[in-house]
Amino acid sequence: YNPAQGKKTLIDPVQLHRLLGVILFSIFLIILDGVIQYISGKDFLRGFPMRGDRLQASFDNPNDFAGWIITLFPFLAVSFFYFKNKLKSFLSRVFFVLYPLLLIGAIFVIGMTFSRGAWFGYGISMVFLSAIILRSKYSGVSGRRRKEKGLLILAISCIIVPLAAGLTLIEPIAERIETLEEGLEEAGHRRTNWQEAAAIVEDFPILGTGPNTYTLVGPNYSLREGGGIYPHNCYLQIAAETGILGLAAFLWVILRFFRLSIRKIKKEGGVLLLGINAGLLAYLVQSFFDTNLFSLKLAVLFWFMLGLGTSLFYYEDR
Repeated sequence: YNPAQGKKTLIDPVQLHRLLGVILFSIFLIILDGVIQYISGKDFLRGFPMRGDRLQASFDNPNDFAGWIITLFPFLAVSFFYFKNKLKSFLSRVFFVLYPLLLIGAIFVIGMTFSRGAWFGYGISMVFLSAIILRSKYSGVSGRRRKEKGLLILAISCIIVPLAAGLTLIEPIAERIETLEEGLEEAGHRRTNWQEAAAIVEDFPILGTGPNTYTLVGPNYSLREGGGIYPHNCYLQIAAETGILGLAAFLWVILRFFRLSIRKIKKEGGVLLLGINAGLLAYLVQSFFDTNLFSLKLAVLFWFMLGLGTSLFYYEDR
């Protein structure tokens, strides 16, 4: 309980700033790892090579790397406005210097993962971020109009920065377009995977087959060689393993979180909470096409950011 605010809080400013430092340093480290992998052919954290022409940094595959970055990119984007009038330390000044490079570096590595689901999730999150910014109030900062202009610049930069970084991706993207047939074949496999999962849901609609049983039951519904392992759609997998009730419970938690978050952001502001919401939205969109919620590294990040966002519901973001 914080008597000064008259509200219950789950996090105090000191704890929050420490967490922010850890998160931002992690972002810097992973982006640097991806860039070094692009230049040298191997990442410096685990010695992983590139997956063909796709970056994966220290992750097991490019899709996981993309999912990690798009979840934290909106948080990185809004951090500038949080720190601008708060910290005067040497580290904060270093962050301001590196900020543009981090944004461009993040977009570059997202592009070089060639993860279509992540690209789509990133785009949706940026539309969400811009829309909420233009309809929200941000208290606690002198000069409301100046703050609104700064946030509008942020919304514009979410378009300009990707375009600037995208200039370096023209050639590799063109090469990927030449192999479009392979991409269409992959899309066909994913559609088959979804059909397999839908068949399981049809047979076990209420409670599903049980948590963590998809790889055991899935092969019985396989429609192609190598099928029945993962549906590459987290929502179908949740429904297959825990039934419609389990999926409904998960979606209720998510929708409740977004509803309370957006209500606070619109009325009181809270750029960090906004960044968390946009990142989680990107994550959840990609989860429709991949296994994010069942990948341990990404699932830990998801629930951590969800918990951090919840702790900010009653935090005065000034």
